[in-house]
Amino acid sequence: MSAIADTAVGYAAVSLMPPDTAALTTELKINFMARASGERIVARDEVVKAGRTLTLVRTNVFTEAGGTRKLIALLVATIIMLEAKGDFSD
Repeated sequence: MSAIADTAVGYAAVSLMPPDTAALTTELKINFMARASGERIVARDEVVKAGRTLTLVRTNVFTEAGGTRKLIALLVATIIMLEAKGDFSD
């Protein structure tokens, strides 16, 4: 579940960054609130603040089953923007 949430925050942060940059998680805090059982797991992101170098993103992770959604985890992460150099890319 942590990997799903971390991937989601990374994509949310990258969506606001210029081309030829990469994102790296510098801080991550996750609260597990329920066990992950259901038909699928969904992560929904919100960029709280996009700064010049650091971006703060919050993610809610849900399970879905039978048309109902249950919050199972909450993640807050700080992402740093890195300039691509040479063969380095996201």
